[in-house]
Amino acid sequence: MRNKLSSGVLHLASTRNAFAARKADGSVITWGDSECGGSNAAVCEKVAAGVKQVCATRDAFAAVKEDGSVVVWGEAKHGGDSTVVANVLDSGVRQVYSNSVAFAAIKENGGIVTWGDQTAVASVLARGADIICVYSTKFAFAAVRADGSVTSWGDPASGGVIYWGWFPAEIALRSSWSFTAPSWQLVVPWAPEPFEP
Repeated sequence: MRNKLSSGVLHLASTRNAFAARKADGSVITWGDSECGGSNAAVCEKVAAGVKQVCATRDAFAAVKEDGSVVVWGEAKHGGDSTVVANVLDSGVRQVYSNSVAFAAIKENGGIVTWGDQTAVASVLARGADIICVYSTKFAFAAVRADGSVTSWGDPASGGVIYWGWFPAEIALRSSWSFTAPSWQLVVPWAPEPFEP
């Protein structure tokens, strides 16, 4: 393991108890708790070359390959199992984003695919093919569409619901619990900050 990490590492991603290193040759090396993605034995051949991005939830990893396919491993309920959406992750994926419990992939056509904890995924986004970027809090996502509007999903307390509906905006800031966005020269926050006694 030490020899494999002695050179060529471009990027590290981490879950709660494991790391994944993406190397210049496109391979991915993992170590740590196997239940948190520390072992990629089940997919080692798929991530031996051609990986351009790796990201993580708290217990799983997702790797985007040069051919636009996605490889996942780790805890199934937190994104380590993409079986339900596997047919749309085999090509055309531009980038993958994550929060603590789920992944969201933007496709080359601007569509979006989500998987992981069902409280943080959204099938409604499949109707649109105009997503340009995604942001995340701990348990929610917000997507900016080509027309400048924003839609969000996931835990309402973490920003999963925009209480005022859709609005023209560009997201400017994120925290662990809430989103804010400038709209018509105003800052429009949504999701309450958690109470800390």
